Amino acid sequence: MADKDIVEVEVDGSDNGCLLFQPLGRRLRGRWVWDRVGTPYAAMVAARWPAREIPGVVIGLDRGRRVGYVREPLADPEHESLRQYIEQQRGEAIGPQLEESAGVDPPTWEFWMARAVEAGFARVIRGRLRSIGEIRKDKPRVSFFPSRVRDERDRVIDKLVGVIGALVPANRRAEIVELLKEDAS
Repeated sequence: MADKDIVEVEVDGSDNGCLLFQPLGRRLRGRWVWDRVGTPYAAMVAARWPAREIPGVVIGLDRGRRVGYVREPLADPEHESLRQYIEQQRGEAIGPQLEESAGVDPPTWEFWMARAVEAGFARVIRGRLRSIGEIRKDKPRVSFFPSRVRDERDRVIDKLVGVIGALVPANRRAEIVELLKEDAS
């Protein structure tokens, strides 16, 4: 495994927010920095916490092995006391230290990692991300919205439009098309 094939970003936006990482369809926790919270109450709450910052989840990609992963820094030994405090506050355990996804499409993962960095929701902590323009040449999946599935009603409507079009005199067809465009917008 060549180190140049590995890139990692930490979810770390200026608003202490989370990131919806589209290739996984999951919300990933971002870095929390108490100093970013601009209210006096936050300083009082922060004084009770064992740390001034909570590290964000790390998204990683090993291009050579085609493996994407999510790493939870709170599961690392150096964050043991912070992890225990958070688990006690939340009443549930922090996720596993490492979750790997084998057989990923590297351009897709890299595209969404680069978008997060470009938008200010993450920062590169290991390796190098290519520019979004470079990544697009490799045809990443840029949309995760489901495509519309045509059903029998669509086919019936298409046939009816064809019949109506055949009944309209040729000199009036352009006028009808314009009327339909107006209604569609």
